[in-house]
Amino acid sequence: MMEFNLDTQSPQDGEQVFTVSQLVRGIRYAVQGAYPGLLWVVGEVSNLTFHSSGNVYFSLKDEDALINCVVFKRMGGFLRGVLNDGAMVMVSGRVDIYSRGGTYQIIVETVKPVGRGALAVAFEELKKKLAEKGYFDVERKRPLDYFINVIGIVTSPTGAALRDMIRIIYQRNPLKH
Repeated sequence: MMEFNLDTQSPQDGEQVFTVSQLVRGIRYAVQGAYPGLLWVVGEVSNLTFHSSGNVYFSLKDEDALINCVVFKRMGGFLRGVLNDGAMVMVSGRVDIYSRGGTYQIIVETVKPVGRGALAVAFEELKKKLAEKGYFDVERKRPLDYFINVIGIVTSPTGAALRDMIRIIYQRNPLKH
């Protein structure tokens, strides 16, 4: 394990010290320099959210990578019914760094549907196969206990999904605090 001695470690003479804002701005310029102007990216839509602000947020993914995308409200309203999770789309936009979050994303200008994504198709095929085996049949379902004592949540320990589930559990079952 690496140890840090905070008393003796400091910049050497001539070494530049950056603020977080300066560093993120430098990364932003580097990324925008590497990918100037509009570019086209193809991928499968996931995590689609139509925000109350009018903006649309989603991720584009393939087998090996994922990038976040945002469509601002001037165009976001046109995407309802066109954009959905699992859709394969081609987007044009600019790569940008969201400074407050320190994340990179595509600011989307154009969305063109190109079909169902491979991951969504594979998921549908798996559901069909499991349904054929009877795993989703009503007679296989068991009633839930009135008071549930144990649940399992598979998610990031720091994710919003976990916090949301804990909040809902406390709201719906105040005796379990």
